[in-house]
Amino acid sequence: MTENWNVFERITERERMSLFLNTGLKQDGPAKDFGRLLSITVNLYRAMGNQAIPAVYEQVYRLEDRLESLMSRQSDQNDDRKGIYAGRIMTGTKVELFFYVKEGIEYKRGLDSVIQSFDQFNFTYAERPDTNWSFYMDYLFPTPLEQLYMRNARLFYGLRQNGYKLDVVRPVHHVLYFEGRESLDVCKQKAIAHGFKIERTEAGNEKHKLVVSKRVLLDMSVLNGTVRELFELAQAHGGNYDGWGTNTSRRFSVRLRSALRNPRIVTAVFAIIVLAAATWELLNEGF
Repeated sequence: MTENWNVFERITERERMSLFLNTGLKQDGPAKDFGRLLSITVNLYRAMGNQAIPAVYEQVYRLEDRLESLMSRQSDQNDDRKGIYAGRIMTGTKVELFFYVKEGIEYKRGLDSVIQSFDQFNFTYAERPDTNWSFYMDYLFPTPLEQLYMRNARLFYGLRQNGYKLDVVRPVHHVLYFEGRESLDVCKQKAIAHGFKIERTEAGNEKHKLVVSKRVLLDMSVLNGTVRELFELAQAHGGNYDGWGTNTSRRFSVRLRSALRNPRIVTAVFAIIVLAAATWELLNEGF
């Protein structure tokens, strides 16, 4: 099965959720013989009353690894997997993990053994038929807006991993497309009313482009909120939200590490160090 793991948030009227999902399953599923949905609910209340939250989440991730290993392990010769891990939903006090299990396979003894080794949590689990993987396709899989959140998470993680400064307010540019000029003009006025600056408009043969910007902190929740605002604004006027971009600068330590990968710069730095050491030695000798 194709693996393409992604993180995105889901906001409902009642709560905010974080989903970790193998979105690659959509192109392969539903898998033959894996037509039963197993949901495992982990209640975190008791653990959070006794431990720091980061420690609790670390244990959740270890539990997740154990369960995936139990259900997805297979030999080289045969597909003897018990189940296919689809993903999880996490809220402040609860985690739900979802597997599509093979019909007629015995897994409960191993599952109970794993659960007993994590006695700081309260568990419930249930299994039901879902031959068409309707729960995955219709509920778990991200909506068009959530796919933008998913893309935001990948971009945000990539910027952070590469040392870009994310803790400063900066202009973020957003691109929207419309089929008609009239729709673009209406949306442009509403964007101004929402505090956006109009950077430019471009007329095309088939689509008209609108670029707007707003100075915001490059924070995930702020970014998702801005994307949602523009996505809904574009949709209301027959347009499409295309994405965002910003000028970023990397932290000095990361720029230095990157520069030192260049052999010419390494040679120059080494020469400066040698020269400085030689000068210091001569000064100490009273030259």
